[in-house]
Amino acid sequence: MGKLFVTVALFAGASALYGAFEPCVESPWLSGFAAALFPRAASALALNPAAPGMLDHWGFSVSASRPFGLSQLGRLAVAGNTEVSGAGVGALASGTSSSGYSEFTLAAAAAFRPCRGLVAGVSLSARRLFITGFGAAGAVGLDAAVVARPAQGVYLGGGCRGLYSSGLGGTNAVPRTLFASAGVVPLQGLNIAIAAAFHQYTGAEYGVHSCFSPHPGLMLGVGCLSDPARLSFSVGIDVGKASVSYGYGTHPDLGGSHLGEVAWGSAAFSPAPLSQPVPPEAPVVFPVNVNTASIRELDAIPGIGPAKASAILQWLSEHGPVESLEELLAVPGIGPSTLETLNRYLTAE
Repeated sequence: MGKLFVTVALFAGASALYGAFEPCVESPWLSGFAAALFPRAASALALNPAAPGMLDHWGFSVSASRPFGLSQLGRLAVAGNTEVSGAGVGALASGTSSSGYSEFTLAAAAAFRPCRGLVAGVSLSARRLFITGFGAAGAVGLDAAVVARPAQGVYLGGGCRGLYSSGLGGTNAVPRTLFASAGVVPLQGLNIAIAAAFHQYTGAEYGVHSCFSPHPGLMLGVGCLSDPARLSFSVGIDVGKASVSYGYGTHPDLGGSHLGEVAWGSAAFSPAPLSQPVPPEAPVVFPVNVNTASIRELDAIPGIGPAKASAILQWLSEHGPVESLEELLAVPGIGPSTLETLNRYLTAE
C-alpha cells in the first residue's frame, strides 16, 4: 500500500498545479509520442489523433495494464476504428477504479487526408477523476496532430495535446503539450522513431522507439523515454486478423508496468520502406519461341550476348516471324556456328 499511497497522493496534490489528467499508456505499443508515429491499433489515438487516418481498414482492441505493478491502479481500455466517407474515425474508452480512486476517459477522433502523403486528425475527450478526500473533477480536452510523408519511408509528425482544455483550479485540466516526431522505415518490417514533447508544466521529454518484425506474424518493440529514464519492451503475435501483445515498462523509482492487448481486424499501419527490394527474376526456361522471345531470353543463350540478341529482335521486327531457325542466317552476325547454338535453345512456332 505504500507505493499506492505515494502515487495517488502525488497525483492528487499536483492536480491543481500541473493539471489533473496526464496521458496514460493504453497499449504495449504506446510508450510515448515516438511510438505513436507508427500506430498498430486504434488505441494509438490516445497520443496521435491522426492515427485513424493512417490505419488500414478497421480494427478493434482491448487492453489492460497494471501501472508500476500495482493491481489497485489496474486500467482497462477499449478502442476501435473504421473509415467513413474517406475519413478515418476512431473511439476509445478507458478507465481505472479502486477504493478511493477512479479515472475514466472517453475520446473520439477523426482524421482526414487533405492531400497525398499528409494526414491531419483531431480528437475530443471527456474525462472524470475522483479521489477520496479531494472530490471529483471533470474535464473536456481537444487534441490535434499532423503526420506527413515527405518521401517514401520517411515520416514526420507533430501536434498539440490539450490544444483546448477546460479549467481546473485555475489551470488547464489537460496540460498543454507540444510534440514533434520523426521516423524512418529503412527495411520492410523495421521502423525507428524519435520524438520530443514539451509539457506545459513539467518541461521537455525525449523518446525513441523501434519496432522490428524478424518473422511474419511476430513483432518486437523497444523504447526509451528520458527524465527519468524509462525503458519499454513489447512483443506481439499476429494470427490472421487476430493479434496478442504484451509490454513491460521500467521506472527508476517505482515498480515495472505490465500491459496486455488483444486486437482483431486489419488495422495495423504497414508503411513502405525507403526502397522496395527488387524481386529476383525467374530463370529463363528453354526452349523459347524465337518469334515471341524477349531480349533477356535471347541474351541468356550462351555465346549470344546483348548485341546479337538486339540484332535478332531488330531483324524480326523488320521482316516478321520466321518459320524455321535457318532464316536467322540472314541476321547480321549470325553464322552457321551461332545457328547451331540457337537450335539447342530456340524453336520457330
